Amino acid sequence: MRFAYLGSFENDWDTEAYIARALERAKHTVYRMHEPDYTADRIDAECRIFQPDVFLFAKGRVLGEWEPSCERLRLTTDLLRARFRKIRVACWVFDLLAKEFADDRWEWANNAANLCDVFFTTDGYTAKQITNAVVLRQGVPDDVVTQVPGRASIARPEWQKDVLFLGYPYRDRGEVVGRLHAIYGDRFLHISDGVRGSELSALMASVKVVVGLNYPRFAHYWSNRIYVVTGHGGCFVAPLVEGMRDEGWVSGLHFLGYRNEEGMFKGINHLLNHGAKRERIRAAGQEHAKRFTYDARVQFMVDRLRSIG
Repeated sequence: MRFAYLGSFENDWDTEAYIARALERAKHTVYRMHEPDYTADRIDAECRIFQPDVFLFAKGRVLGEWEPSCERLRLTTDLLRARFRKIRVACWVFDLLAKEFADDRWEWANNAANLCDVFFTTDGYTAKQITNAVVLRQGVPDDVVTQVPGRASIARPEWQKDVLFLGYPYRDRGEVVGRLHAIYGDRFLHISDGVRGSELSALMASVKVVVGLNYPRFAHYWSNRIYVVTGHGGCFVAPLVEGMRDEGWVSGLHFLGYRNEEGMFKGINHLLNHGAKRERIRAAGQEHAKRFTYDARVQFMVDRLRSIG
């Protein structure tokens, strides 16, 4: 199939870049359109040459502008459907879209879904409320180092800490990160961004426990963090979210789950005091994560798109 893909392609580690490479590994053709550079007319003109079977988008930011009303995106899809009678239009979006979280995200989700044949989303909570939504989560990046000869050999002294939080401390997360720092002091490491690929595997080999925070929390929604952390070999303490068992994630086997902040600290301390259990969870989590590659995710998407004719 031939995919005209509107998304963020600025970095090799953008989710759209992982998806595009997985499509190409499966022998599909991908025409990348980096959102800030494209108007509706430019998309239409270049698709005239490319002749896509599918127009795929993530956030639909025509000219790099995110619009809850989806007006520019609507113009784009109208042009493409008028020109290509059999084109399929699909979205694969990776954000929490719940109305209870943000009204503008919920507005965008409904407007974007109305433009699509299939609306793929990682948000299982919101998918239940949109007729053409299909849950399709993120996965293990293709730059994961899954087989490392001797984890100790790649550990870095500057990263050898007990507890790591990897991510931006926005909204309620900032207060929890502050409490983690207060309790664990110089045994706590916070890295916002910028560590990927083999460096991320080295980071996971250096720290004892990686913690995921309990915000935002909605049933059937979780980010790509569990795939990234476990895939790169981290021992993960993470919120228990309804629906995770549907993918086979079992607390105490592949990660250690918690329901509140007290449970988070108990879980961290338990794993810090039980090295053998920590290693068993780390190894089992990494093995389980191998099921959720972008190659597998993309094959699911392609099969669904083909099924609609």
